[in-house]
Amino acid sequence: MKTFKYTLKNNQPKRYKNQKYTFVVLGAFYLVLSFLQFFVLIKDSISSYINFIAGLIIIIIGLFKWWRIDKFFIQFGNSGVSGNVGNFKNSLKWTKITKTHIGLITIYLTLSDGKTIELPLDNLGYNDVKLVKSEFQEFANKNGIKIK
Repeated sequence: MKTFKYTLKNNQPKRYKNQKYTFVVLGAFYLVLSFLQFFVLIKDSISSYINFIAGLIIIIIGLFKWWRIDKFFIQFGNSGVSGNVGNFKNSLKWTKITKTHIGLITIYLTLSDGKTIELPLDNLGYNDVKLVKSEFQEFANKNGIKIK
C-alpha cells in the first residue's frame, strides 16, 4: 500500500484563504491610518502610535498564518503515522499503536504504554476530514489495529 500524505497548503479550506488576506489588508489599513493621523490630521497623538502598533501586530499575525499553513501535514504509510497538526508533532510506528478511536474531528491513538494521543482534524474541511479518516481506517485495518 502506498503512502498517503495530506497537506493543508494544497487543500486549504476557504476560511484560511480569506483569513490570511484579511489580516494583511486590515493591518495595512491600520498602518495607513496611523500615518494619516500622525502626518496630516493630529500631530503626536497617542492614537496614531496605537494604530501603528496594532497594524504591525495584525500584519505579523497574518504572515504567521501564511507561514503556519506550509508546515501542516498528515502522513500515513507502511511504517506508521506522522504529522504536524495541533499538538501532534511527531511520528509513531504502527507497532506502538494498540487501538484507535475515530471521533468527529479527532483521531485518538492509544499507545502500548497506555498513553492516548490526539490527532486533531479541526483545521480541515468536511470532505477532507472524511478522506483522512477513511485513509486512516484503511492503514489501521491493514496493520491489525482495533478501531472503535
